[in-house]
Amino acid sequence: MTTKRRTLPAVVAMALLATLAARSQAAVIDARGEVAAALFAASATQAAVEREGDARLRAAQAKIQALSTQVLAGDVRRRSDLAAAEEGFVAQLAEKDRVYAEAIAAFRGAVTDVAATPQGATALARYNAGDQVGALDILDKLQAADETARQTATDIQKAVGERRIAELALDARNKGKIDTASVIARFESVTRFDPGVSRDWVELDRLYQSAGRTTDARRAVALGEYGDILVAQGDLAGARTAYEGELAVFRRLASANPSDTRFQVDVAAASGSMGSVLTKQNDLVSAGKAYSEQLATLEQLTAADPSNVVLQRDFAAALAGGGRVLTARGDLTNARAAYEGELAVFRRLAAADPGDAQAEQGVASALEADGDIMRGQNDLADAVKAYEEELEIDRRLAADDPANADSQHNLAAALERVGDVRLAKPDFAGARNAYDEELAIVERRAATDPSNVEAQSAVATVFERMGLVLAGQEDLPAARKLFDDELAIDRALAAAHPSDIGLQSDVGQALGKEGLTVFGMGNLVEARKALEESLAIYRRLTAADPSNSSLGLDLGTALFDVALVGGSGARWADVVTELESLDRKGLLPQASHEILDAARQQAAAAAHR
Repeated sequence: MTTKRRTLPAVVAMALLATLAARSQAAVIDARGEVAAALFAASATQAAVEREGDARLRAAQAKIQALSTQVLAGDVRRRSDLAAAEEGFVAQLAEKDRVYAEAIAAFRGAVTDVAATPQGATALARYNAGDQVGALDILDKLQAADETARQTATDIQKAVGERRIAELALDARNKGKIDTASVIARFESVTRFDPGVSRDWVELDRLYQSAGRTTDARRAVALGEYGDILVAQGDLAGARTAYEGELAVFRRLASANPSDTRFQVDVAAASGSMGSVLTKQNDLVSAGKAYSEQLATLEQLTAADPSNVVLQRDFAAALAGGGRVLTARGDLTNARAAYEGELAVFRRLAAADPGDAQAEQGVASALEADGDIMRGQNDLADAVKAYEEELEIDRRLAADDPANADSQHNLAAALERVGDVRLAKPDFAGARNAYDEELAIVERRAATDPSNVEAQSAVATVFERMGLVLAGQEDLPAARKLFDDELAIDRALAAAHPSDIGLQSDVGQALGKEGLTVFGMGNLVEARKALEESLAIYRRLTAADPSNSSLGLDLGTALFDVALVGGSGARWADVVTELESLDRKGLLPQASHEILDAARQQAAAAAHR
C-alpha cells in the first residue's frame, strides 16, 4: 500500500511536525498483571466466590475494583498493587475451597504458559480486555507456529544423529571401506532433515563431484531456493545460512572448473543473494563486501564477453545493490555514483537495441534511484529532471503496451514522484498537473478491479496529494473536500477488512488531516470530533497490538493533534509523557525531537496558565 504523507499550511505547522515523525514502539504488556487479571476474572473464580463468599472476600473484591478503576484512569503506578491484590484474592479463595484450588492451579499453568512470550502476553491482554475471539485466534496461530517449530526442532535433532553417522561413513569411505554412493545417500538424508547447515551441502557437493555427478552438484544449491523461501517468510537468519551454503558450493565448483563460466555466473548470483539478505539484516559492512565480490566477478565476465546482454544487466543490478547499501550507510555521494554507473550500463543497452523494453525499464529504474538520492540531498532541481526523464520513458512503455498493468502502475508511480518533488519545491501548479494525470490512471484501474484493495487505496492516496496541493495554496475548503473523499475510501476499505491494521491506521491518518484542515478553517467543534476519533482509533490499535512499532508514535501524534486543538481530555502533559517514554527507549527518531520539544513548551505554558 502506498505510504501516505500529511502536510498542511502554516496555521497548523505545529501539528505537521507531529505527522512527519517516524513510528515507534508502544508500552510493553505487563505479563504478571495480565495473568493475575485472568485468574481473578476466571469463571472458576467467580463460581467459587458464589459458593464461599464472605465479608472478607467482598471487601477484597471492593479493593480490587477501586484499584482497577485507578489503573484504567491512567494511574500506572497502581498496576503492581492491583496484581498483588488479585493474586492475594485468588490465594485466599483457594485456601477455603479445595475443588477451586485444583481447578485454578490448572488454569494458572495454562495462562502462565500463554504469557511467557510477548505475543502470548498480548493475546492474554486482549482476552482480559473482552476480545476473547480475537485473542483465541492469535493463540491458535501461536500454537500452529509452535507445532511447526517443534517439528523443525525434531527434524534437526534427527539430523544431528544422522550427521554423526554420515561423518563416520565419510571416514570409512576415505579409508576405502565403503563406496561413495552410500555416503552420498547419508548426506542427502541429513540435508533433507536440516537444510540450513552449509557444511553439509559443501560435503555433499564434494561427494557429487567425486562421483562425477556435476549436474547433481549444481542441484545441491537448491539451498539458494530454500533461502529465497526463508526470506519470504521473514527468517533472515535462516536465509543467510542457506545462502552461505549456496555460495560455498558455487565457489568450490568455480574453483574446480575454472574454464566453465557458468559457475562464475552462479558465484555472482549467490553473492548478490547474500548482499540482499545482509542488507535486510542491516549488516551493511558484510553486505558491501558481498556486492563487491559480485561486482568483481561480473567485471571479469563482462570483460571476457562484452556483448553478453544478460551479464551487463547483472552488472547493473550489482551496482544498484551496492548503491542501496551505500544509501543505507548515509554515503549518498558514492551511492549516487553507483546508481549513475547502473544508469550508464542501461543507457548503453538501450542505445544498442532501441526496441529493448527491458533496457528502457532499466534506465527508468536507475533514474528513479538517482532522483531519490538527489532528493535526499535536497537537490530538487536535478531530482525533478531525473524523475521527468523517467516519466517520459514510462509514458512510452505504457503507450506501447496499454494493456500491461505493470506499465500503467509504473507510469502512475512516476507521476506521483514528479508531483511530490514539485510539491516540495513548491510548484503547486506542476504538482497538480502530475497528480491529475495520475488520478486518471488509478481511477481506471480501480473501476476495472473494484475488489482490489491496493487499487482503491491508490485513488485515496492521490486525493490526499491533491488535497495537500490545495492546502499549500491555502484553499482549505477545497482541500477538505479531497480529504473527505480520501476518508470515505479509507473507511470503506477498513470496514471491509477489519483485521487489517494498516487500513484502520489509514482511517486514523485521514481523520487527522481532516481535523487539522477544519481547525485551520476555524471550526473547532468539527476539528475536535475528527481528531478525537483519530485518537480513539490509535488507542484501540495500540491496545490490540502494543508491539507494533508504527502505532506508538501514531498515538503520540494523535495526542499532539488533539492537544493542539484544545478543549478536550488530552493534555500537553500527556503528549510529553508519551513521547518521553518512546525517547527513553531509544525509539524516538531525531527528527521527532522537534515534536517533543514543541510539546514540552506547550506543557510548560499550560502549567503556568
